[in-house]
Amino acid sequence: MATLQPSEEILAWAKGQPGWRQDALRRLLTKPFAKADEDECLELLKAAHNVVTSALVLDPLDKKHLPVRSSSATNLRLAALDAITNVNRLSKDAALSLSPDGLTLIYGDNGSGKSGFIRILKKAGRARDNESILPDVYSAGIAKSPASARFTLHEGTTAQPPVQWLDDSKPSADVLSRLAIFDSKCASIHVDGENRLEIIPHNLDCFEKLAQLCDKLRVRLKEESDALDKQLLGVLPPIPAGTASEKFVAELGKKKEADLATATVWADADLKRLIDLAGMLKDPMAEAQRLERIAVALEAYANGIAKASTALADPKAVEILALKKSAQDLRAQSTASASAAFAKDPLKGVGEGPWRVMFDAAKSYSEQNAFPGETFPVVKPDAQCVLCQQTLDADAQDRFARFANFVTGAMNAKAAAAEVARDAALLAIRPVTLPITELTAEARDNLTARVKQLVDDSATYRDALLKRRHALLNDEDASAALPVNPDAQFRAEIVSLTAAAKDAKALASADTGAADALRKEHAELSGRKTLHENQVELKRRIGIHQQIAKLQTALKACATKDISDQGSKLLKTHVTEALSAALIDEQKKLGITSIPINLSDRTSKAVIKHSIKLNGATLAADTSAVLSEGEHRAVALAAFMAELKMYPGKDAIVIDDPVSSLDHVRREKVAERLVAEAKDRQVIVFTHDLVFLSEARYHAMKSGTPIRVLGIRRGPNGFGSLDPDGEPWLAKHLPGRRQWLTEQIARLKKMHADASPDYEVQLRFFYDRLRETWEKFIEERLFAQVISRFQPQVQTLRLNAAVIDDDLVSQVYYGMSEVSSYTGHDRPMGKGGALAEPTECEKHLAAFIASLDEADLKSKAAIKLRDSKMKPVKV
Repeated sequence: MATLQPSEEILAWAKGQPGWRQDALRRLLTKPFAKADEDECLELLKAAHNVVTSALVLDPLDKKHLPVRSSSATNLRLAALDAITNVNRLSKDAALSLSPDGLTLIYGDNGSGKSGFIRILKKAGRARDNESILPDVYSAGIAKSPASARFTLHEGTTAQPPVQWLDDSKPSADVLSRLAIFDSKCASIHVDGENRLEIIPHNLDCFEKLAQLCDKLRVRLKEESDALDKQLLGVLPPIPAGTASEKFVAELGKKKEADLATATVWADADLKRLIDLAGMLKDPMAEAQRLERIAVALEAYANGIAKASTALADPKAVEILALKKSAQDLRAQSTASASAAFAKDPLKGVGEGPWRVMFDAAKSYSEQNAFPGETFPVVKPDAQCVLCQQTLDADAQDRFARFANFVTGAMNAKAAAAEVARDAALLAIRPVTLPITELTAEARDNLTARVKQLVDDSATYRDALLKRRHALLNDEDASAALPVNPDAQFRAEIVSLTAAAKDAKALASADTGAADALRKEHAELSGRKTLHENQVELKRRIGIHQQIAKLQTALKACATKDISDQGSKLLKTHVTEALSAALIDEQKKLGITSIPINLSDRTSKAVIKHSIKLNGATLAADTSAVLSEGEHRAVALAAFMAELKMYPGKDAIVIDDPVSSLDHVRREKVAERLVAEAKDRQVIVFTHDLVFLSEARYHAMKSGTPIRVLGIRRGPNGFGSLDPDGEPWLAKHLPGRRQWLTEQIARLKKMHADASPDYEVQLRFFYDRLRETWEKFIEERLFAQVISRFQPQVQTLRLNAAVIDDDLVSQVYYGMSEVSSYTGHDRPMGKGGALAEPTECEKHLAAFIASLDEADLKSKAAIKLRDSKMKPVKV
């Protein structure tokens, strides 16, 4: 059975993991893992255990997220990368045309646009540390469409249809993921750690990183759980021991809100019973007497209220109001009749209230004192007025007779009878006749403790009765409705008190068992009352307990043993003797055998390492404190190259800045290694190091490896434009420089003819480079590259081609002098400001070419002569 690739085994294991772990693995394997990723992983974990609700959508690890390493002898090559849009500040004409065979060196200074190309390759190739690709943030209108590019690929020697890449939510095509990418950030993945240089190949470090993530999430979950625990520190009111309520609180973490609703049921009857039991248990007989006394007081009060209610309730109140109205109406009629009958009499108001009082007083005085035994009024001849005691004349006698007839008349009699009925009804409700007493203090306090609402209701009803009586007695509005009569509740309470008193009397003569049963009943009621009074707090605590329980479940999901076990298993499968041998081989090729390292597996809790250990090193420090930047990168490159050997395919690799610019010691070794690799596969190298470029070109020429050098720069349309001169000027040899100078003269002729304002700048540019070419002539022709800039070796075997004679020295001297009069020095005022004509440029270039041709001829002759002299002498 064929062994699965590491990525296939990672994916197979991930499929059996919880969704949040699968999502975390995707993040760990496809991009730099940021704090925001950790926060979202925590949210997904909590959502999986119902701690929170989340709007985040799981995006589990899938085959499309992982790079592909061919399991057969494939040979994928990248021929071109073009049609680039919305990638940083790369220009629209930014493109790379790569050599399908051998080595392609892409040179660019810092800020030339190299990073834009690398970001595309990393994103399309599903590299671990691919970065977000932003559009040109400096442009007037930032593009809304995603970055895109076109890849032209060859499978072996067969051209494939172009692959369009789009930086959207969809993964790149599988074929693009076969490109293996290495850069300094990848190096930080391969090299780092606890005083060791880590090599965890084939993305298998995802297990360590997942375990580390679980540890971080566990800490955060524990902090949340501990914070919730602190919210439970408050003490609840005491609950009687051994009761169901005490057990409920002890098991609160297992309860739900429905359980709380059942445990906290409480009614007025429960409160009454609790109060009664409390009294009974102290002194049953005294409690019985007290309850009887209160029951009597309540009954007296209830009877008084009932009597007042009967006298003042609506039927009776309506009757009194009717009597008052009848008396009022009849009296008004009687008064009206009197006013009509006595209209001609000298004084007004006859028959009205004051007059009637006076008439009645006169009548009593006449019958009792003035004229006993005679009928009032006495109007016989010579009779005197009982009021003024003067003799009544005929008119007075007549008036008195009419007054008497009025008073004894039917109408006045009706009015008087109505007033008597009214007064009798009002007398029946006066306070003297109908006292409405209050509750005794003892009865009120007891009732307040037992049924406070009844006390409030009775007070309200009593006040309403008093107000109605006042209104009836004082001719005020008595139409306000009375509240509900609490008489039924009073009667029920009296029955309850009477029953409780009876129970108390029975308890006084009962045995111990019965008393214990009552004590238990009292304790249960007391506990349930406490739960009822604290149900809001208990509900809050139940919610906290439930949240803590969910967090504890989530905490258990952060266990790392299964992660460690799987990581160890796959490392034992894929970190083989072959990989160890390949690493040692790469050490030798890269010249880092001075760093004694061993590949060994090491497994600890949540940390799975196959690490490069520093033999003999005892310093506890990070890699950065043990290795230089150059050593760091060289070891990482060794691991990268060793890992590639584990796959049979020879797909293209992309290297970004393979050496540190500070590491001159290892430049040659790295260049030689990558050139050697380029014999078997396409190698694409991005660099800003001219020395490295020179070394790589030297080794490519030496080994016959195909090499293409591209220069990228900031052009008129933006960054990443190909240098029209091809390779960088400083890397060009004499033939390339001669060609550029010839082409520049053609450009100068056109600018001169067009009177272009750029002519002077380009003219100086021509002479600057012609002067540098004379210097290159000394290096490459006179000294025959025996010693060269950017090259540490002294090539002694080239001495046979070196030619330095008086003529060539003189030509260099005068050639440099001519050129220097146009560049490199401040021109004196006496020379004037006229610019050289293109014909002068041609003359100066022709002089250089003549010297070059002469030097080539002399060099060939010298080689022939010196070779003949260095042949072995025949004896």
